[in-house]
Formats: sequence, structure tokens, C-alpha cells
Amino acid sequence: MIRALVLGCLLATSALAVAAPAAAQPEDPEQVDPAEDRAATFQRVEGPVTEDVPGGPLLIGAYGIIWLLIMLYVLRIGLLQARTARDVTRLERSVAAAEKK
Repeated sequence: MIRALVLGCLLATSALAVAAPAAAQPEDPEQVDPAEDRAATFQRVEGPVTEDVPGGPLLIGAYGIIWLLIMLYVLRIGLLQARTARDVTRLERSVAAAEKK
């Protein structure tokens, strides 16, 4: 399960790494958006500055992802502990059976 999660993260990261350079440069220099061209130089801002990206949904999403990862980790630890307890019980029975012989 952990291997699948790591593989998924690696695939997503590599897909973003491949797509980002292609999206960053326009194919035709004459088709440059004036807003992007203006973003490369300093322009005085008129009026109040507002945020373009709302922080609330991003914060909630980040906490949701963290809690999901924590729950998956706790589940994994619980499954490993249960398997270890079964192995200890099996070994105790084997030792008890070997002592009887």
C-alpha cells in the first residue's frame, strides 16, 4: 500500500514536471498576453490590493490531506501490530509444543 502511494506521488510529480515547462512558454512570441507582459515589469497599483486565491478552501484542503495521511499511517501501524501479535501467538504455541516433546 505504501509502495502504491509512493509510486502515485512519483508519477504525479513527474507529470507536473513534464507539463510545467510546456505550459510556461508561449509557442508564438507575438501571442504574448499583455497581462503577462505587464507582470514582468513594475506597475503601480491603483486602488486596494485584493487576494486572487482564497485561503480558506486551500487551508481546509491541506488539513484534510494531512488528516487522511495520518489516518492511513495509523491504520498501517495497527495492521502491522495485529500481524506481529499473531506471529507472537504462533511462536508461543510452537515453543509450548516443542517443550512438551
